[in-house]
Amino acid sequence: LEYLQTSSYFTPGFTWTLTAAASGKTKTYHSENGALDYITEYKSKLPKVASMKPDSIFICSSPVMDVAVDFTTAEGNHLKGFTNGLFNAEGGDHVDSFFRTLQKSLEPYKKKGKDFTLTEIKEGVLGIVNAKLAAPKFSSQVKVKLQDERAAEPFRKLLQVELDKFFKKNKSLAESICVRCAELKNLRSKFLASKQVVMELRKIAKKGFPVKALMAPKCKASERELYLVEGDSAMGGITGVRNAHFQEVFPLKGKIMNAHRATSAKFFLNEEVLNILAMIGFDPKAADPYSNLRVSKLVFMTDADADGFHIS
Repeated sequence: LEYLQTSSYFTPGFTWTLTAAASGKTKTYHSENGALDYITEYKSKLPKVASMKPDSIFICSSPVMDVAVDFTTAEGNHLKGFTNGLFNAEGGDHVDSFFRTLQKSLEPYKKKGKDFTLTEIKEGVLGIVNAKLAAPKFSSQVKVKLQDERAAEPFRKLLQVELDKFFKKNKSLAESICVRCAELKNLRSKFLASKQVVMELRKIAKKGFPVKALMAPKCKASERELYLVEGDSAMGGITGVRNAHFQEVFPLKGKIMNAHRATSAKFFLNEEVLNILAMIGFDPKAADPYSNLRVSKLVFMTDADADGFHIS
């Protein structure tokens, strides 16, 4: 049944009829608009999913391939690969060719500094890539993955021309896709960083706070203050004048990093930043990581020069 339903999408206007030998009952499959009907039906099964733009459907039909793709708000990748109408559960060269070409076609529409990868590009893509090849080659006898060089470079050259024309006419769609991909990468980076931060903070908790830190363990969190100073020299000056009951001191290693350019993953996994997070009681596992801090005040003690401005 599924095969006939899918076949109807690849043969628009043609009616398939299945007759049960025992009962004589029949069931017909017919698609007037081909792959467009597939997209409409598939999208209707996904909750709260819509096209990103009114003209977001890309169509490419040639003697060697049929491609129909909608750029949607769906989570995950919903692009299905077929070879001569046969479903390829693991995709293959034809599907890979589409995504690699899509990545290249979107390149001119990216904003400076807003990079993304194929992982983000695949999000929300919904549709069909059907390779039409004589004697196609697969990765195994069960034909779940197409591995045929004819679906690689030749496909990419054809798709490149068509995708470039499509986005030239739909510039706002290309820009919206790029913005979404960049945001997804940023969210994914923060998520991965938070998982690693949990692991690193656990290590700090096990081995104790930094050796160079001056602690105030007996006061209440509402009283405790943490002073961040520039290096060991500044540490020496403040040691003798601090109130040891509620004032803690931690020396930084000069310029920690260029925070303006650093990615969130690199930032949160910096040794000095992790030590600061541990000392203030930051908990990335909590719904609000700042809900149960062990300090009430964070004070930056910096020189009135370029280095001090950089650290603050």
